[in-house]
Amino acid sequence: MILSGGTASLEPIITSLSSTLTEFIPYVVYVGLGVLGAVIWFVAIKWLMNWTRAKVLGTFSSWKRRRY
Repeated sequence: MILSGGTASLEPIITSLSSTLTEFIPYVVYVGLGVLGAVIWFVAIKWLMNWTRAKVLGTFSSWKRRRY
């Protein structure tokens, strides 16, 4: 059971918890954006490598078919 003075004793804890969350939210957002950017970057590089491989192999396979 919380006494009438219990609210006053919990106020510093609630205030410090609130300020801590407010302080670290931007860092969490920055880290999240960094991870998202890295994932997009790696997916784009993988797509580019697959696209280039398909173009090169497609070119050489059609060149080989024309030659014979």
